Amino acid sequence: MLATINTFVNLEIRLVQIAAVWWPRNSHTKSSTQPSIFELVEQINQMKVHREFYLEFSQDPHTFITRWLASQSHDLQQMTDATPGHPEQERHADFYDASWVHEAVKRYLYNRVVQRRQELEHALNLGNQ
Repeated sequence: MLATINTFVNLEIRLVQIAAVWWPRNSHTKSSTQPSIFELVEQINQMKVHREFYLEFSQDPHTFITRWLASQSHDLQQMTDATPGHPEQERHADFYDASWVHEAVKRYLYNRVVQRRQELEHALNLGNQ
């Protein structure tokens, strides 16, 4: 079944490539069905990615989630230029019982309250005008 679906997707991709040669996007004689062909191929590709994601998850959920979380953590560190933490220590509950965590939570909540208050004051000022 998997081979049949992959063959079908590869065939669809090849058909779109052929269609792109025959109906270039910048042509003045563009067919009204051309955009829908490209949209359909994009949807097929997106569905293929989703299918592979869920198939891998269904085969070994524990390993999949472990690798996925490691990947997400790595991506987050790359995007925020954060210094890498201690992943093994972060897996244990006692890591989050340190004194710095309590202080960080207090600061975070205080900043959220201040931010929300500013949003409400701004909304009230706009309503009064």
